[in-house]
Amino acid sequence: MDLTADRVQAGASLAEAVAVLDADPARTLHGTAELQRWMQQRSDESLNALADEHFDVPAPIRRLECRIAPTTTGGIYYTGPSDDFSRPGRMWWSVPLEVTEFTTWREKTTVFHEGVPGHHLQVAQTVYRAELLFRAGLNPYTPGREVPEQTVRALWKDWTKLLKRGVELGQMLTIDRLGEKRYRSALAHRNERHYVYHRTGLPCRVCSTNIVMEEFGGRKLYWCPSCQA
Repeated sequence: MDLTADRVQAGASLAEAVAVLDADPARTLHGTAELQRWMQQRSDESLNALADEHFDVPAPIRRLECRIAPTTTGGIYYTGPSDDFSRPGRMWWSVPLEVTEFTTWREKTTVFHEGVPGHHLQVAQTVYRAELLFRAGLNPYTPGREVPEQTVRALWKDWTKLLKRGVELGQMLTIDRLGEKRYRSALAHRNERHYVYHRTGLPCRVCSTNIVMEEFGGRKLYWCPSCQA
């Protein structure tokens, strides 16, 4: 921390460096309109910098809207996209009425956390993560280094297929080979579209073992202990 403070101003203490940053006009935003524009710019920059270079980000997820929330509680949060991605993922900033100035150096990491590479890349893909692992018969606790390259490539190919289907149908439908009656029913009812996602305690559609939901790393895992053993 001392080295970082010294980079801000030679010989400055941590408190002095904070004061220098807070007083810098170039790092100050005035009003929620400026805040919203800055949020969107930083979000777009980080997404464009990371996509293809560090993450494989499918086209439907390369859109994140930054908005000022209608509430004034002071919270910052993320809401996921609609099933067909017609409504993108959104980052919301709930600004208290008395707050009119914002320092960018304090808030930049929050934009990354709630947007990209944070919640947007996590939440927007939660359904597909559970379903892809089931479709591949892969145990969700398998360390990434132990997954064969061939399996990784197959997962990516399957994900591309499911995303394309989702955009075309306007629904995240991950079950294959449905008869006409079940297909129409799945489009009409969310609980008939997936193998494991949000099906805790229900019988697996393939082997009848009860689907399990467990938390790992702060995330929910939906899986079948038999099909994904």
